[in-house]
Amino acid sequence: STFKLLWNFIWRGGAWGTLFGAVGGTGVGAWTGVAFLALGLTQTDAAFTTADIARGIFAVLFFALIGSGVGSLFGMPTGFFLGLLIGGVIGVVTRAFFYPLQNARRYRVIVACISAILGAVGSLIAFAAILQFYARRAVFADSLVFFSVPALIAGACAVFIGGRVARWYERQSEK
Repeated sequence: STFKLLWNFIWRGGAWGTLFGAVGGTGVGAWTGVAFLALGLTQTDAAFTTADIARGIFAVLFFALIGSGVGSLFGMPTGFFLGLLIGGVIGVVTRAFFYPLQNARRYRVIVACISAILGAVGSLIAFAAILQFYARRAVFADSLVFFSVPALIAGACAVFIGGRVARWYERQSEK
């Protein structure tokens, strides 16, 4: 039935999105924490000596740890909602254009494109909103790379998620 088909796409998308949001958010958070530290250090006029190496290593690890935790806290719900959205859109497209499944290769390509676009654009919007809300305006204005890297990572993860959901549908269509 249509409801069962949509429900399976949505819950699978949400589950995979939560997993990848948590893992991806952890990685992006660690990277962002260290990048903000580096950005802050480059904007100071302080001279560094060899005695600062141990404190610098501690600061990098500390910011990576804090960034990992914060990234996971934001990545998990973002991944969950993007996964639900991607699963829902793929479910509607599947029901409208690929039911019953005739061309599995074309279906996988369409699903990958939809997933990549929604994952990249959705995470770009979410990450920009998070930075806009929490970061200083000067840091926010200079951080275009902070927007593009998480969006590319999320787009790649979304393609993987879309592929898993598409394979599920292919297997169900063979039955």
